[in-house]
Amino acid sequence: MAESVTQSSPNLKTQRPKKDPLPKEEQPLGEKAPGAPFAIVGWSYLLVLAIVTIIIAFTVWLGR
Repeated sequence: MAESVTQSSPNLKTQRPKKDPLPKEEQPLGEKAPGAPFAIVGWSYLLVLAIVTIIIAFTVWLGR
């Protein structure tokens, strides 16, 4: 039986330096204003709840 010879190929990928996800002058929203992410999420939930309530009210009104 013939043995298979495996050759290890050199790592062809070049190593790139890791970049920061944000430029240095920009900061995540939570670091600029700590309550901002919670406010955005809270108002979004209220907006969705209001839209769903209006849709339900409209379908009930149509069904009378």
